[in-house]
Amino acid sequence: MAIFGSLADMPLADLMAMLGRRSGVLEVFALPGKRQGYSIALDRGKVVWVREGQRWLDSLEARFALQDLLRNQEGSFEFTPGIPPVDGEALGWPLERLLLTMTTVEDEQAAYASVLPDPKTRFQAASLEIWLEEPLFSFWGAGQEPPGQRRLRGGDRPEPPPAPQRGALLPI
Repeated sequence: MAIFGSLADMPLADLMAMLGRRSGVLEVFALPGKRQGYSIALDRGKVVWVREGQRWLDSLEARFALQDLLRNQEGSFEFTPGIPPVDGEALGWPLERLLLTMTTVEDEQAAYASVLPDPKTRFQAASLEIWLEEPLFSFWGAGQEPPGQRRLRGGDRPEPPPAPQRGALLPI
């Protein structure tokens, strides 16, 4: 028996927790701003693979897609029970651990949202000089000498390095 509904009525985290140890394919579609829906294959409490439209997602893409789906409050879903076909990259992620990790990330992002810059903010390096205090600056500079150049020994005194400039990141 298929299970279907709206993410507004049942968020994805609750839905996936309810599906628990079932096997089948969860289709999530009619998402705002997305042309294609997602398919998530579940097999006895594990995420087997994730697909966007007809494209199989690798593990990194799948993680970001699931995190994005977890945030969505709009869209529809349909779960079709059965043994999911073995296609795409086999993830084998435990569903309970995945949900716990993703909800923890969401909670931490919400807790720090007031002190973090807007996600659309872009930064530009103001200076490419490495700014370190002594003795780290001399140590770093000694390691950057070209091959064949004389290295300092115990009693040698290094020349003082040029005054370092502070680097800064400035919002664009």
